[in-house]
Amino acid sequence: MEFDSKNDGREIAPEVSVDQYVRKKQVELSEYVSGYKTIYLDTNFWLTLRDVVTGELKDAESIQYYDLVTSLAKKGTCIFPISGNTFAEILKSDIDTLDHVVYLIDTLSQGVSIMSYDERVRMELMYFIYDKLGKDTYLPNEIVWTKLVYSLGYLDPVNDNIDPSLDAHIRKSFFDHMWQTPLCSIVAKLKDSGKLKQKSFLDNSAKLNEGKFAHAHENKSFKQMFLSELAGMLDVYKPVIQDAMLYIYEKETGVSPSIKDIESSNNCLLTVNMIYNLFRLNKITTELPSYRITSGLYAAVRWDTNQKFHKNDIVDIGHASAALPYCDYYFSERKFAHLITQKQMSYNKVYDCQVCRNIKSAITVLSELHD
Repeated sequence: MEFDSKNDGREIAPEVSVDQYVRKKQVELSEYVSGYKTIYLDTNFWLTLRDVVTGELKDAESIQYYDLVTSLAKKGTCIFPISGNTFAEILKSDIDTLDHVVYLIDTLSQGVSIMSYDERVRMELMYFIYDKLGKDTYLPNEIVWTKLVYSLGYLDPVNDNIDPSLDAHIRKSFFDHMWQTPLCSIVAKLKDSGKLKQKSFLDNSAKLNEGKFAHAHENKSFKQMFLSELAGMLDVYKPVIQDAMLYIYEKETGVSPSIKDIESSNNCLLTVNMIYNLFRLNKITTELPSYRITSGLYAAVRWDTNQKFHKNDIVDIGHASAALPYCDYYFSERKFAHLITQKQMSYNKVYDCQVCRNIKSAITVLSELHD
C-alpha cells in the first residue's frame, strides 16, 4: 500500500484506485477511533483479563481490573487496540484458553489494530519527507489505524493476468471482506487448517548481551549510545528509505528513474545523514517515533550496566513503539515502564501517553476514566 498526498477524489467509485479506497477506509477508522480514549495493553494485561474469565485468577484486584476494562468498553469510553506483536504473542499462549483471549480482543478492541511495525516505519518516514517538502499530506495518526486481520501487514491479491478494472474490483471486494473479519475467524481457520502452531519467539538476548558488553566502552554518554543505535536502525532500513525516495521522485516527476540513475543517486545517503543529524542536534520532536523509541529503548538497556536483554525485550520494545505515539494510555511491563519514564527519555511526556506499570496503577487510571 502506497503513501500518498491528500486528494479530494476519494469517493468510492470504479475510477478510484485501490490505494485511495484503502486510504479512505483508514481515515474513516481513525476518525472513529478519535472518539475514544485509546488504551494499549501489553500482552500480560490481556492474559490477566483472560485468566479472570477462565477463573484462574480470583483475587479482588484482578477482578476489579477486569470489571473496569469491560465497563469502560461497554460505556463507549475506551477502546483497546492491539498491534501485530499482541497478535503474535497471544498465538503462542495457552492453546486451551486461546479462544477466550481472542474473544476479549475482538470485543474490547472493536476490531481495531495499529498497522505493522515495518509499515509504521515507512509511513512515518514518508510523512516526515512530505512535510519537509511542504506537501499537504496525511498526519500519521490519520492513517495508522487498521483492522485486526491486517495487524501483521497489509495483503493485496494483485492479478496482472486479468483486466485491470476487474482486478481492482476484486481487490476492493477482498479488502472489504478482510476489513470486517474478526480475529476469532482467523484463529478458527488457522486451527481448522492445522496451521496454528505454538512457536516461541527467536531468543536473541544472549547475542544482544554479548554485543552490549563487548562494545560498552565505545559510548561515553547516553546520547552517544542512542545515536549509535539510531545509526544501526537507519542502516537496516536503508532499503525502505531508498524505496521512499524513489516513490516520491516518481510521484513528483511522473518518470521512473533508470537503474543507472538509482545507482548514482545519493539521495538515500543524504536522507539518512539528515535524519541522523537532526536527532543529533535535538531538532526532532515527535516526528519519526518508531526510529526514536526503538533506538532509545535499545540504548537504555545497553546503557544501564545492571540491565540485561531478556527473551521478550524485542517484543516489548515493539509494543512501546506502537503504543506511545498513537495511544492515550499504555499499560506496560514494569521494566519498560521504568525505562520509558526515566528522565533522560521521558517518552510518556514526549508523546503525551500515560504509562502504567502494573495492575494496581492501571486500576487507578481506569477508575478515573470511569468516574
